Amino acid sequence: MSVFADGEIAMTETLRWGWHAGFAASAVWDEGSQHQVLSRQLQSARDAGVLVDLPFCLHSLGFVTAWCGDLALAGSLIAEAEAIAEATGTRLARTAAALLAGLRGKEAEASALIEVERRNAAAAGLGLGLQIFQWASGILYNGLGRYEQALVKAQRASEPAGARHLRVCAR
Repeated sequence: MSVFADGEIAMTETLRWGWHAGFAASAVWDEGSQHQVLSRQLQSARDAGVLVDLPFCLHSLGFVTAWCGDLALAGSLIAEAEAIAEATGTRLARTAAALLAGLRGKEAEASALIEVERRNAAAAGLGLGLQIFQWASGILYNGLGRYEQALVKAQRASEPAGARHLRVCAR
């Protein structure tokens, strides 16, 4: 991971393979390395002018930033990702926006966003997206003190068929 985080690898390779390093850092709960890898990947996309990668880089960094508690910066990154995606016609699962909404605890806003995106993910066959939307709902309900609902959502997010690293987060 350090070759991606510290810039010891060419920009083209960072753009091509950096996603794997980010996932690996996430899997071992190394948020510092994950943030560095994603920040470098975002800067590489900006420097190379690779507009198609920008929404995904911004979205990924926004997700990690929200999870680490900087909700204002996460909101800014996510908004930029969504603006670029809309302008370019890029389809983007709004998992980071759902996580951020759940963490902010505004029930009406978060529930509406999560439900729309959950339906979109189901229609597109995005199992990981479905899992993340369940997790975001669990976070929302936990923050609202609705622990039984939070537990149900967390259990659904941690079902055996889902992504292993997210199952650990949801438990």
